[in-house]
Amino acid sequence: MSTFYVLSKIYTQCFSNKSEYVKKHEIYYSDIVQFNCDPKVAYGIIDDICCMLRCTSLSLRVVSDTTGTVIGPFTFVCGDTPHECSSSAEKIPSCEFIADTRFNNCKASFILLAEKNTVFHDLAQENFHENAKCIMVSGQGYGDKSTKAFLKKLHRKLRIPVLAIVDCNPYGLQILFYYKYGSAKSAFDSVNLAVRDIKWLGLRPLDLEKYKIDVEGSEFEDHAISMAKNLLEQDFMKMDDNWVSKIEKMLQIGKSINIERLHTKGSQYLSMKFLAEKLESKDWI
Repeated sequence: MSTFYVLSKIYTQCFSNKSEYVKKHEIYYSDIVQFNCDPKVAYGIIDDICCMLRCTSLSLRVVSDTTGTVIGPFTFVCGDTPHECSSSAEKIPSCEFIADTRFNNCKASFILLAEKNTVFHDLAQENFHENAKCIMVSGQGYGDKSTKAFLKKLHRKLRIPVLAIVDCNPYGLQILFYYKYGSAKSAFDSVNLAVRDIKWLGLRPLDLEKYKIDVEGSEFEDHAISMAKNLLEQDFMKMDDNWVSKIEKMLQIGKSINIERLHTKGSQYLSMKFLAEKLESKDWI
């Protein structure tokens, strides 16, 4: 019945009423009880319909919700609309339109992926993207499909490195691996989403000692410890002792250290000291 409801909603809104597109969250909020008050149920049904009909969601005129933002010395063209990103952050387009998105006038030498939107905006306000000549991307945590597809295309087309800055805890590391290897749920589409060459710039366990960062904070909960141990069991992790040692050190510290902790050392410490030194010495893994 839920599948029939979604099909009916798509037909009514996009084909009968001749609307241009309908967003996934609009289908969900049209009757949340129908989806047990869980948007993932609605999104899963949409994916199932696409598999059943052997079509893309775009051909059904259903587009994804986007949360990602980008800023940097370049322009991207989506459809016929140019988006100049050098002076202000722009919303990342829906993944259904990224295949036709073009990049122009790029003057960046690398891409910086920021786990958190707060860190992204702090760096943007300090004009870090201009001073470091980089493109900054944020997916607000785990990142939606559109952000991952956009980052993948940026890396592939511009052929510049991707460096990530995440919290020094298992959650931050898992976010990094979702961008690097993809998630189990989207394994079928990882070729279009995963950026295998992404590098871990920080915040790493050894950074805490090097930059004398206060490690007083909340201790890892059982779920975080379990997540870290689960990462150690992954095949891709066992192939690199360097990664293993970092996670083991993280478990030894046992406390969650957020990127924002660097702000206690000065308002511009993150950009002018931490990132500047790491980029100059190419301190990433």
